[in-house]
Amino acid sequence: MVLGGRPYNENKSTGLKTRHYKQAIPYNDAASRMFAKRTNWNLAPNRLSEALAVYRAAGKPLLDLTVSNPTECGFEYDGSAILKALSNPAALSYEPNPKGLESARHAVAGYYAERKVEVSIEDIFLTTSTSEAYSYVLRTLCDPGDELLIPSPSYPLFDFLADIQDVKLVRYPLRWCAIRCFTITDGRSISMRWSRPSRRARAG
Repeated sequence: MVLGGRPYNENKSTGLKTRHYKQAIPYNDAASRMFAKRTNWNLAPNRLSEALAVYRAAGKPLLDLTVSNPTECGFEYDGSAILKALSNPAALSYEPNPKGLESARHAVAGYYAERKVEVSIEDIFLTTSTSEAYSYVLRTLCDPGDELLIPSPSYPLFDFLADIQDVKLVRYPLRWCAIRCFTITDGRSISMRWSRPSRRARAG
């Protein structure tokens, strides 16, 4: 923690740093002073997180539907083929493309072609995650302070993604019905998104 170059004392047992003439300040409070207000999220664990920690600590079997890392989901991969691809000499040539590797975009287009859907590779943008894709969409379509209507429940990371992009979320209850009809009463809400709850949201 930066204390302006003045003398301070540190209590190693509590992790508190203080100037000799001021009240102790928790070390973690530095984030609220150093970073933008948009990052001042409430990171306290909720009841589900606390219950999950207790469950895991007890060593009980658990099927976690929120896992997003495919290498931790028990899938069987062709390890030899993956490792062999890493030894391809073409990997030594770095040719960045803002839309993603062209051969990969061709593969995506081929996937849709097999399902009778024609998609040009020029309309395909590859991102490292869903969160990155949402960030691009919010940054491209929304100005700071704009409001975005989202269903509840929905994608659990929308709050963080909206905050970091200076977008305000306005929630509406998600109900299944034959006709999807929504009424917008707030003139500031310029965008609306329909999203069915993901497995993560339903699991949470």
